[in-house]
Amino acid sequence: MDEQPKYDWPAQNRVAYPAGKAELRLCAAILLAAIMLADCMLYGGFALGFGVCAGLIPLLSWLYLLRKGGRPTLYSAVLLGLTLLTALSFARSDDGFVKFVSFCFLTVGANLCLCLTAGQSRFAPGRLGSLLDVPVTIFGKGFGCLDRAARGLRDRSRQFTGKGLRRLSVLAGLVLAVPLVAVIVALLVRADAAFEGLLTKMPQFSPVEPIAAVLLGLILGIVLYTRATALAHEEKPRPAEPKTHTGNPVMAATLLAVICLIYALYLLSQLAYVFGGFLRLLPENYTLAEYARRGFFEMTALSAINLGLIALSTAFTSRESNRPVRLMCLFIAVVTLLFVGSASAKMLLYIRGFGMSRLRVLTEVIIVFFGIATVCVSIWILAPKFPYMKALVVSGMLLCALTAWVDVDTVVARYNVEAHQSGALSEVDVAYLASLSAGAIPALGELTADSDWLVAEQAKQALADYSLPSRSEWDLRGWTSTYAAAREILEQYQ
Repeated sequence: MDEQPKYDWPAQNRVAYPAGKAELRLCAAILLAAIMLADCMLYGGFALGFGVCAGLIPLLSWLYLLRKGGRPTLYSAVLLGLTLLTALSFARSDDGFVKFVSFCFLTVGANLCLCLTAGQSRFAPGRLGSLLDVPVTIFGKGFGCLDRAARGLRDRSRQFTGKGLRRLSVLAGLVLAVPLVAVIVALLVRADAAFEGLLTKMPQFSPVEPIAAVLLGLILGIVLYTRATALAHEEKPRPAEPKTHTGNPVMAATLLAVICLIYALYLLSQLAYVFGGFLRLLPENYTLAEYARRGFFEMTALSAINLGLIALSTAFTSRESNRPVRLMCLFIAVVTLLFVGSASAKMLLYIRGFGMSRLRVLTEVIIVFFGIATVCVSIWILAPKFPYMKALVVSGMLLCALTAWVDVDTVVARYNVEAHQSGALSEVDVAYLASLSAGAIPALGELTADSDWLVAEQAKQALADYSLPSRSEWDLRGWTSTYAAAREILEQYQ
């Protein structure tokens, strides 16, 4: 019987990325940082340890890309700086929502920075399509090229001899020893009371911790290493060709004309309501709460609709034939900016009357971002070469980093206490301040010396009843500045 020929895989499936000294150093550094990141994330939370590791990994990748011929631009350098600033903000507070948003911006900024530095971007950095480079960098480069990076490391390992082989063997032995040491130490603790007593003086030990951290860290590390090497060694893509606009300018102009007419009539008939926030006027039969909330929801709905109309109208009509379209888009953008400004003024009016809250502060941050987006779109309508997406990404990351660094709960508590003590607020809600995170504790501490005896007693009781999560004093993985300040104050009342 004739022997069946073996299937030969296509050549592109056998490609291996080079694994020289630079790649080996990068792999070792990223794997170590990823294991530390996993350990901090699982057992320290999203705090100082996570922030340091989350900033170190893109920095290592960026330095590697520079060594491999990457060309940083001003935009990519700014993105890297904002990524590091956002990463370090995780050591500021325990605000879970803000940290989630910060992590999203950190992911976008880091991957855009690396993609641009490596010259792997297929879209113009200043356009909306540039955001598509983020999932391509994460999934296409990180996960899609795992086999090539692994094959390169395997081929390199086969070349080790002498000292190199011994060092590789030592490293492999150390990695394999981690789970075994964890199990052995756990068994010794159960078998020997003296050894258990020794370990009780040290941080709480769990045999599961190093095993989980190493396993998760190795998975994250190899993906992050693959992302960097794929960006460095993959063939540079061709820039995406600009699409030909095939839209109907007459239909777009008709639609926009109707919308512009509606907005013009609305502004004329509702000037007192729309601009009342600027003049600090409250319409009849409205409370401050109703006035501000309606202003915000009007702003979000109208801004989303208006920006969508502008994007679709300008994207599907050619610049030569759509001057009326762009003029009407500019009018809609100006109207949107007026709504944004009015909503912001009304929310500030609400804050002056009732004080700050988390929702009110975060609402104001969203209003500011909508205003920035509207301004960027307006400039882009007048100057088509304006890189509006660069401005939006940088503004969003900067706004997010500032929000994280000032800590919303700290700002809310500080403002309400100072406004109460100055007489701007007739009363202060001590129970609400006590429901906030640790950032509100210093302001509550100031209330214990308030001239109002009842408020001072409520503040003392709130501090005595406040439940702060227990953390080891020396374990810096979960350290945040607000937690450290709060614990020092609470020790006086508990």
